Amino acid sequence: MRLACLLVLVLALAVAAPSVGAPIRGGTLNLVTDSDPPSLDPHKTPSGVFVHALLYDTLVTADKNTGNFIPELADSWTIGADGRVITFKLHPGVRFHDGTPFNSQAVRATIERLINPQTAAPGSSWIGPIDRVETPDDLTARFVFKQPYAPIFSSLRIVFLGMLSPAAIAKLGPNYGQTPVGAGPYKFRQWIPGDRIVLDRDPDYAWAPKFYKNRGAPYVDSVVTRIIPDESTRVIAFQRGDLDVLPATPAAQAQQLIASGKYQVFRTPQDGGLYLGLNVTKPIFSDIRVRQALGWAINRDEVVDYALEKLAVPMDSPLAPTIWGYAKGLKNAYHYDPDRARRLLAEAGWKPGPDGIFQKAGQPLAFTVWTYPLETNVRIAVVVQTQLKKAGVRMNIEQIEPAALLARTASGAQDAILISYGWPDADILYYFFNSGRMASTNRVHFSNPDVDRLLNEGRVTVDPAKRLEVYRQLQETLLEQAPWIPIASPYTITLAQPWVHDFYEDKYGDLLTDDTYIQK
Repeated sequence: MRLACLLVLVLALAVAAPSVGAPIRGGTLNLVTDSDPPSLDPHKTPSGVFVHALLYDTLVTADKNTGNFIPELADSWTIGADGRVITFKLHPGVRFHDGTPFNSQAVRATIERLINPQTAAPGSSWIGPIDRVETPDDLTARFVFKQPYAPIFSSLRIVFLGMLSPAAIAKLGPNYGQTPVGAGPYKFRQWIPGDRIVLDRDPDYAWAPKFYKNRGAPYVDSVVTRIIPDESTRVIAFQRGDLDVLPATPAAQAQQLIASGKYQVFRTPQDGGLYLGLNVTKPIFSDIRVRQALGWAINRDEVVDYALEKLAVPMDSPLAPTIWGYAKGLKNAYHYDPDRARRLLAEAGWKPGPDGIFQKAGQPLAFTVWTYPLETNVRIAVVVQTQLKKAGVRMNIEQIEPAALLARTASGAQDAILISYGWPDADILYYFFNSGRMASTNRVHFSNPDVDRLLNEGRVTVDPAKRLEVYRQLQETLLEQAPWIPIASPYTITLAQPWVHDFYEDKYGDLLTDDTYIQK
């Protein structure tokens, strides 16, 4: 696993353009994303984007060279002997963008807001079984858990646990995301939905993580994130020079842009992947044999070759190979076997109809999958659609904007979804499959006592070897139950213009911009 992580870092960092003389202050860094984030309040969004990371700092972060957890707003920490208490010593002199101090009271206010049921934070589970935050003094925050929580440091570095200003919480309430206040390197200026988000350099920022050469305020004056849903339009804007960085370059254009040799290339295997999520409460998917048949009917190699331009690896588990806890060689893993798929459908009482689609009681074996209106997602959906048709299953495709799709899955209206996820630890499975999360992120509405038991056991098992075994059993069970059909784990391809210097992307796909400057 360590070798895999090192390879990831080499791939991600090998082609970053070095500095050329003294960094130049000023200018604008132009980025792009495919849609508006659901909210800029980290407690109100189900998915973090790089804008959140520029606005909010966290207690810990990951070193860009090693991937190890290192201080950000916390200078150090100690873990109690029973694993239930973690004491953080906070960095002195930090101030939020509203001028108020960051201290232990801010840490407590942030965590209490996160876990307050009235907040309804999609990311509340990431803090685990926390009981309380104690504040012995201004620069000491003590997390007390009800039981050990093994993945806590993976959680502490994510934007869901970005630190918030207590004064802004009191002033803005549920409108925090409209004029967000953080302690990150950039502060909020403007959000025009569907067009752009503008952030300005915080001139007082002086607490960048130690892996940066620049520990003070960023060099560029502002960051403008353009919102451009159409993949081809984003690529054209980048080729025209209107964008300095093109994150998540579409697979269909990536190979050609890389081959041009004009741009810096950051190729990072994702800690996550694409999956077909089946709503098990729908009659068509209530029979486990139908769900399993879809697993055998999909040719993942073909998806990687034709829909993802070979910029991905097939997935044989709900976890991508780069995620901690992934188990190789699972006996329940699916591979392409259309004959086995047809046999399972026949066992479930389905018979081929005159058009080749299986039928039962006069109804065709048909369902609709929701996916994002992104060219890559649609290409994958079309390939899967063709494969399922050959196996006698009709899959219709409906494109829905990300925020709307994620919001609507909570009610269980969908037959299936084809989307992706990312997370570095196997605890991500708790987020998607715990039966207590039906109304939020358990989008397949799957409930299984054995899965719940293993999900909880994985969270409190501190011994790495024992924890790996828990997650191996969990992956076998999920593959056998088949609420998800894993498809592929893509590489994240980020391109940068040659005039962008000292820009990096870490193994988590985070954009690291504190050292970045523009020199054309």
